[in-house]
Amino acid sequence: MPGPVEVLPVIPVISVISSADKLKMETKLILESHFGRTDPASGLYPFDLSDYYEEEMGQELTRQWFSFEVLRDASLLAECKLICADIEEQFLDKFSNRRANIDPGYLDYGKLVLASFKSAPDKIYIGSGVWAHICLRYGL
Repeated sequence: MPGPVEVLPVIPVISVISSADKLKMETKLILESHFGRTDPASGLYPFDLSDYYEEEMGQELTRQWFSFEVLRDASLLAECKLICADIEEQFLDKFSNRRANIDPGYLDYGKLVLASFKSAPDKIYIGSGVWAHICLRYGL
């Protein structure tokens, strides 16, 4: 029976959802201090398919994606989520509501995976209170 196979490194990505564009840029600088230089960031995408974050973070939310130049080991995803949670706390408003949602993940040859603190039937527990969620799959 064959043993473990070589695991290729992945492209780290981070989604930042907020109504404040300036906050996204501040977040980017902090993320770079933890994860290295970003590749060019995505544009701003309206986060309007769900009202999940509206009560906490307000309306007119947009999402921006950041990817990073240095490939990483996918097994570091839970650690990245904990770092991102600490960054979110730096931007709490006076009522202790988040002003940004920061979700790390990765891209590999077949999927986009994001980390979450919320369990669900389609998420896999990866340790430290973190679940991995396959958001998109690529195939021919």
